[in-house]
Amino acid sequence: MAAMALALDFRVWPRSADATQPSPVSRPAASAFSPETPQYPLEGEIAQGWELSQPLWITVDREEDGYFVLSDDLFLVYGEGETFSDALQDYVISLIDYYQLAAAEAKRSPLDQALFGRLRRYLRPAVA
Repeated sequence: MAAMALALDFRVWPRSADATQPSPVSRPAASAFSPETPQYPLEGEIAQGWELSQPLWITVDREEDGYFVLSDDLFLVYGEGETFSDALQDYVISLIDYYQLAAAEAKRSPLDQALFGRLRRYLRPAVA
């Protein structure tokens, strides 16, 4: 896998107790993390050339060994790392890899086309 520079300057907001109110947090993901709020909507530009067109909720878990694991329930993608930022970067790389794999497989079967269509509603290459 080729190394990829990621822009970790996107919004990750804790899930508010009152879902009708927007979250006041708009800081980089690492500073927004709180163990008491383990779910966050990931949105905006997530890496150079890649953006989420709508929020994708991620769950943050802390393993017994201290590692962070970030995952989503929609595409079943995950990332892990020693720090929240490392796990987030790993998650973003995994999500982009999943998109590229799904795009290639979509040419082969209708089921894969449907999966890729669902993924494209969330993740897309950024328009320059």
